[in-house]
Amino acid sequence: MFGIHELLEGRGEKVLEDEKNAKRDYEVGSPEYATALSSAFLGMQAPLEKERETEQSLRGKSHEEIALENKFSGNVEQGQQTFQQLLGSVSGYQDFYFFPQQGQQSTSSPQSTNPQQQTNSEIIQDIRQNPQN
Repeated sequence: MFGIHELLEGRGEKVLEDEKNAKRDYEVGSPEYATALSSAFLGMQAPLEKERETEQSLRGKSHEEIALENKFSGNVEQGQQTFQQLLGSVSGYQDFYFFPQQGQQSTSSPQSTNPQQQTNSEIIQDIRQNPQN
């Protein structure tokens, strides 16, 4: 979520730099890499086919003929507050990475109370459990 916000604000350089230095799960050309690549490719086929069907059904229609539905629900103010808390938790922006980095030691533990050492999912879970923080 933070990465998307940065991109929308026109600050995508750090995402690109972090991606270049990201740890790789597999060596390119290894059997594990080929398996993971095939799995990712196969996993995208059903959603792509569904979107192709949607595209065909919308062909020739104007924006007035297309019914849009709101798929989001919730409290806008609470969402903004939660997002601001997330942004505040990564205030040490230079120490924040979008991807695990090469040579980086994992310092996060499930019980970590220091926001600079928590993973994004730990931060989100903490905010859900303690909204007053």
